[in-house]
Amino acid sequence: GAQAAIEWIESLRSPVALICLCDDHKQLLNYDSVAHLIDDYILFDNLKQEELTTRIGQAIRRHGKKRQLLHEQDLLHSLLHNVPDAIYFKDRQCKFTKVCKAMAHDYGYEPKNIIGKSDFDLFTEEHARPTYNDEQEIIRTGEPIIGKLEKETFEDGSVNWVTSTKIALRDAHKRIIGTMGISRNVTDLKNTQDKLAEEHQLLQTILNNLPD
Repeated sequence: GAQAAIEWIESLRSPVALICLCDDHKQLLNYDSVAHLIDDYILFDNLKQEELTTRIGQAIRRHGKKRQLLHEQDLLHSLLHNVPDAIYFKDRQCKFTKVCKAMAHDYGYEPKNIIGKSDFDLFTEEHARPTYNDEQEIIRTGEPIIGKLEKETFEDGSVNWVTSTKIALRDAHKRIIGTMGISRNVTDLKNTQDKLAEEHQLLQTILNNLPD
């Protein structure tokens, strides 16, 4: 019937606004289960003169904003599910509110199961405490942290090195509501650099102690 048609039209994500024309409020109640899919309702029993054009225009603008929001959600979903770097959002208490798929899996979680946790649940105090302090400073001042080298330490003794960029997360009124960040694992690069530094130091020691 009409409800099935409404659900089908919405599934197409059509650029056309969906407006429900009803004889009266009683008929409108028949579409309560699909109300969230419809951009606007027009009731003929109390429709004022020349109101139809205005209501249609409002519905079109509302539908356009909804499509833009859906497009932005699709972009964010694609980013969070395909980027290999760790992407994360946190609230003012530095607890995760959204994370990318790669980050959650690297730490042994499904993305939904890491929500509500903090760095203190993932790392040792050695890493979690300075990270918390950094993010609280971002929340206090709004100043970002760009490309900071961080040492991630775990309870099993393993270590990761990451470069992190973190910024303040603001709402529509520009109020800081948390932080967001991107961290890239550079453990292999850091280990290579450390090995080269050790070899350079060893060579320098040999050269400084040769008799000739």
